[in-house]
Amino acid sequence: MLQACQLTKSCDSNCTRHALNRHVALSRIFCLLGANGAGNTSTISLFLNFIAASSGTAKIGGFVVSGGTEQTRRLLA
Repeated sequence: MLQACQLTKSCDSNCTRHALNRHVALSRIFCLLGANGAGNTSTISLFLNFIAASSGTAKIGGFVVSGGTEQTRRLLA
């Protein structure tokens, strides 16, 4: 399961990815589509903890991916 709760990334005062709220169940196929610069790669990077969220949380399988906990490291390994 993927879950985004008020997930936001701010680059500077002019560049903000608005709060994302999304829930994708385990048995579903989900496609992330958008124009260049719409935040597709940034959204995936937030879920993989490659970049830190400015606010909100991203969860995979019920575990919060930010913070670098032992559970998160095992989940993403």
